[in-house]
Amino acid sequence: MSQDNLYEKSQSHYERKVARQRQLEMMEAAASGTAAEMELDTSSFAEADGSFMRQRNQETARRFLHDEDDSQEQTTPMRGNSTTGHHTLFGQRQSSGPSLNLMDHSAGVYTEQVSGLFSDAVHSVGKFIFKVSGSEIRGNEHDAIAATDGDVFLGDDYKRRSSMRATQCSTILASCVMFFKSLLRDKKRLGLLAMVFLSLFAIVYATNMALQRRPTEKILRENNSFRFNAVLDHIVTESVSHTEVFLNYDSAEYHALRWVAYSDPARLDPMDPLILQRYALAVFYYGSYLAFSEQYGEQKPIQFEGQQFEGVPNPGWTRKDYWMTGKGVCKWYGVLCEGEMVNGVEIADFDKNAPIIALNLTANQLHGTLPMEFKALDSLLVLDFSRNCIGGTIPLQFGRSMIELQYLFLNRNEITGTLPSEMGFMESVRSIRLGNNRLQGSIPSTFNRMYQLRDLGLDNNYITADIPDLEGCQHLIGLYLNNNRLNGRLDTSIGKLTNLFELRVDQNYLQGTIPPEVSNMRRLEHFRANNNLLTGTIPNEIFLKTLRMKEVDLQRNNFEGPLPVSLGGLSHLRLLKLNNNAFQGGIPQAWNRMHGLQILHLMRNKLTGTIPTGIAGLRELRDLSVANNRLAGTIPREIAACEVLTEAYFDYNQFTGTIPAEFGFLKHLETLRVSGNLFHGDVPVQVCALTREHVLTNFMADCKSKVTCECCHRCA
Repeated sequence: MSQDNLYEKSQSHYERKVARQRQLEMMEAAASGTAAEMELDTSSFAEADGSFMRQRNQETARRFLHDEDDSQEQTTPMRGNSTTGHHTLFGQRQSSGPSLNLMDHSAGVYTEQVSGLFSDAVHSVGKFIFKVSGSEIRGNEHDAIAATDGDVFLGDDYKRRSSMRATQCSTILASCVMFFKSLLRDKKRLGLLAMVFLSLFAIVYATNMALQRRPTEKILRENNSFRFNAVLDHIVTESVSHTEVFLNYDSAEYHALRWVAYSDPARLDPMDPLILQRYALAVFYYGSYLAFSEQYGEQKPIQFEGQQFEGVPNPGWTRKDYWMTGKGVCKWYGVLCEGEMVNGVEIADFDKNAPIIALNLTANQLHGTLPMEFKALDSLLVLDFSRNCIGGTIPLQFGRSMIELQYLFLNRNEITGTLPSEMGFMESVRSIRLGNNRLQGSIPSTFNRMYQLRDLGLDNNYITADIPDLEGCQHLIGLYLNNNRLNGRLDTSIGKLTNLFELRVDQNYLQGTIPPEVSNMRRLEHFRANNNLLTGTIPNEIFLKTLRMKEVDLQRNNFEGPLPVSLGGLSHLRLLKLNNNAFQGGIPQAWNRMHGLQILHLMRNKLTGTIPTGIAGLRELRDLSVANNRLAGTIPREIAACEVLTEAYFDYNQFTGTIPAEFGFLKHLETLRVSGNLFHGDVPVQVCALTREHVLTNFMADCKSKVTCECCHRCA
């Protein structure tokens, strides 16, 4: 080493030693009250990584956390004479002169240190530039109550301005501007330095993008306050969320945690069990916002019933009164808590945090997914998110943790995936409605454990395989499996659901026959198995016991054999559709006892014989169709007894004689089709009178050949 270099090194060491000595003397003088007021520069004795300041901030946060009034935990510069026993950095001293403020001038504000290859380079280069420009470098400051530089969390108003990486880029850009301004006086080196700097920046940035280094839990905790870490510990300890989700600064969980820790005006104690409820609701809120903004972008504030519901940007909800404010969750729109007794009267609407028992946001334009964090709502009885835009899958935690849930309504959304077998542990659930979604897979056999289940709606999905044995669901009243891809059989175990009121398995690929055990469901009123691949005959004994039946829809299958005579005993039957099968034989005369029948569809079968005169007993009949069969004979005049008949289809059979004049007495008849038969002669004037009165508006007959008709609307 040359003499000049040795001299410069010793000189530099000497200057630092003198500066440090002078600073210590000034600090001692300030503490003893003999120095003028000043602000302490801690850069000479703080550790390079800022651990001294961080440790001091954590100790302050601990005192801040246990204070009843959080907002009072801050220190301001002291002026005038200090009191006896004042504590300073050097211990307890007595002084009468002005004292030096040793607290950070930004008490209540913590500094977030960003880590990573790119971040370290930015910090080093930025520090160099600020030194050149004569400024002091500082980290990204976050107000411990309100907001951050990268993300703004102002109660209900939320806006993600940029990610952490974008914030770093803006910081270094500002540093570049200041750096270039300081070099304007030295234009000879300006170009060279600018080129070197930009090259370095590009290399470091490209390297960081290639590595895609994620922050670690250690960095996450070091960059945040004691309160943040305390809330984080509470969330993780109770298994509400996993630590990994907070390492993604764009996740809804990270935003929710920051809101609870820093921005939530309620400032609940981190160990308060009810803070988990606010966190879970915040996760859903931010998740809904992120999904909405990704699909639709930022929106204007909502106008609803003359009121404006602010959102920056608007998360798309129709109503979100009091969400993400300091109000207790019991005041938030759609949230119902355990009632509070006031003077013997239960009050449900109050501004407090209490166990949530119902969450009803139906038809509220919800987006996003169902978060696993809802497991924190362990007192929830009702969850109604029907008629929204929720996607994703049903979390496993719904079955494992929400064991008190009684009503789960998620119908008319965009939910995908399979039905979790864990849902079988929801032994208190009474109603599950998941219809009109995109669910796939099979129905878990664990559903047999839902002993209190009364209503199961899985209609309009893509569910496959067999219908499982649901014998354990003895209280089941409604079973809706229609419009899926079920391809098994109707098992005999279906007859064990003796309390079933409505059974809908229509529009599937079910095969085999209808088991006679269906007759055990004596309370059954609605039976729909249409549009399947069912075969065989319909057991006659089914309708000997199911006397409450109001609807029987078995159309569009492959049934054969005779029509069940026992249907005639169903006096409460309103709808009977057996069309598009291969039934044979005639229409039973005993059917005249179906006094309440309104709709009778028998078309497109292989029926023979005549229409029985007992049709006169169907006084409530409105819609009759026997078209496309092999029926013969004349249409009985007793048809006039069906006074409310509106639609009548007799076409494409083998009826003979003339068109009955009794049709003219049906003053509500709008459609009459008799073409494709063996009728002859003139159309009765009574029938044509209905067309002139604009009652009969759809009359079709064989008027091109066999029938003379001046009032037909269509001729075959």
